[in-house]
Amino acid sequence: MKLNILLLAASIPAAAPFLCGTLTCDGTSVSGKDNVAIGQATQAIGVQGDTAMGFHTTASGSFSTAMGYGCTASALYSTAMGASVEATESESLAVSGNVHSKNAFLHADERLVTGVTDVDTDGSLEAILGLRVVSSRPSEAHCKHMNKTETECENNARSVGLLGQQVQETMPEAVSSGTSMKLVGSDESIDNVVGLNVHAMLANLVGGMQAQAREIEELKALVKEQSVEIEALRK
Repeated sequence: MKLNILLLAASIPAAAPFLCGTLTCDGTSVSGKDNVAIGQATQAIGVQGDTAMGFHTTASGSFSTAMGYGCTASALYSTAMGASVEATESESLAVSGNVHSKNAFLHADERLVTGVTDVDTDGSLEAILGLRVVSSRPSEAHCKHMNKTETECENNARSVGLLGQQVQETMPEAVSSGTSMKLVGSDESIDNVVGLNVHAMLANLVGGMQAQAREIEELKALVKEQSVEIEALRK
């Protein structure tokens, strides 16, 4: 059974929702199978199972969902939420702003992986030491995107963190991209927004601590040995 639904709220009484099937209505359109478009100028146009909601959103990846303003879900099983963000990686969630939750769990089940090998933790320590910790504030274009003035951004406390491009130089396995952004209020588009793999970062931090602990134990053993030699010389 083929099911396509298009709901257009603008200029239509609340008691009379407009169902357009596969037709285009004021920029809102549906095509494919089992797709749904709700709102103004939304498009659900993938092969099957796409949902677009809000204003100027597009779901085209098949079984994808786009919600908010100007969001695009172009990858298979992807979801884009917020403002002008695109989910370009399959089975991913792209959110333009902060995500607030009580906790977050990252899959680390050994049944989902293969080819498991131990990592050189000495290399992890070297990579950590090569990281650059910086403070920064949003760019002028990003301030506009967040509906803030540059003055408001300047008055807010500076954030402390890492720069993805710099992390990539020493820890490439901890950097990836699955989203693109068009900054609202400007003509600036940022493709392949760089993000940090928190799981990989945590693993390298643990490995670095292990390597440092071994160095400390070796130094303690050396100090103990030298102390014995010094005591022997004093006798």
